[in-house]
Amino acid sequence: MPRVTVNFYSSLRGLAATPFQVFHVENESTVQDLLNVVYSQHPVMVPFASSLLLARNGDYCQASDKLKEGDVVDLMPPVSGG
Repeated sequence: MPRVTVNFYSSLRGLAATPFQVFHVENESTVQDLLNVVYSQHPVMVPFASSLLLARNGDYCQASDKLKEGDVVDLMPPVSGG
């Protein structure tokens, strides 16, 4: 089972009560599969689901991207300001 680290940024960090968390995912899992696990453990994040910015290993990614051992996924809420 691949091990993937999720970094929580901004308000998500407070909601998760940690800056990062390690998850074990099934082989051939996608970022969306990982998100489903994150939301099951942190249901308070579900309202952000449609607006999260996602990055895998430092590059923006899609929810359909496949994960592999050692990947680091960054979850970032939208940023506003002027």
